[in-house]
Amino acid sequence: MRTNYGEQILNKIFATFALKIKSFIKAELLFKFKTSAIICLVKTPLRTNYAEQIINKIFATSALKKKTKVLKIEELVHAFIHSQCNFEKEIVLTNHFQADWEADILIVDSEGYSHEIEIKLSKSDFKNDFKKSYTNSSTGEKFLKHDKISCGDYVCNAFSFLLPMGMVDHEMIPEHCGIIEFYHNVDSWETEFYIVRKPRKVHEDSYWKLNDKDLFIRKMALSLLYKKMEIKGKHEELIFKNPFDLKKLK
Repeated sequence: MRTNYGEQILNKIFATFALKIKSFIKAELLFKFKTSAIICLVKTPLRTNYAEQIINKIFATSALKKKTKVLKIEELVHAFIHSQCNFEKEIVLTNHFQADWEADILIVDSEGYSHEIEIKLSKSDFKNDFKKSYTNSSTGEKFLKHDKISCGDYVCNAFSFLLPMGMVDHEMIPEHCGIIEFYHNVDSWETEFYIVRKPRKVHEDSYWKLNDKDLFIRKMALSLLYKKMEIKGKHEELIFKNPFDLKKLK
């Protein structure tokens, strides 16, 4: 709880409390904030139990909110790729931009079979995925994302949704999409994954037939380099010149 927010709530409580019993109450509040703990010392000659009950409820609710952890998308991705993917036989990428949108998880196996997995943690976000469109740069014609996928005009062989268990009725999900559901236990912090429906193979072409493998590797190497610099830059100041200016010096 933020200091100002906590003070505002308690001030309102004691203002109301003092109003009810007029001038018979003298309240002294001492706040001490240390790490995430909040100590509230209340001195009231009258109706002490009533004030304490209210304050205890406020801080009990606040403590409960602090204790409840929410699974972050990075934690979900980490749990999925390390339990469901084979790094010895598969290329696994996260947040990879392809086919005019970003793939949350992209898996390419040793034979070039590719599978995009889209993570949706809310119904509204799930519904918005069917509104995404692609514009043909040559003709200007617009196509919906899932129309392109279902007819095979798509870089990957398959597409799946990764969803919280029971969030979406399976009948709402098009037949070309695979369905993977997960259950997260906040007490043990374990995440279990269930393949509800395998994705339909929308075409037979290898990922490397539709993508230049050498270019792909060079882009991955460059991305890794940038990521390394980004992480290092968080710990110490780094000054980089514009890459285009450096090329002009050659």
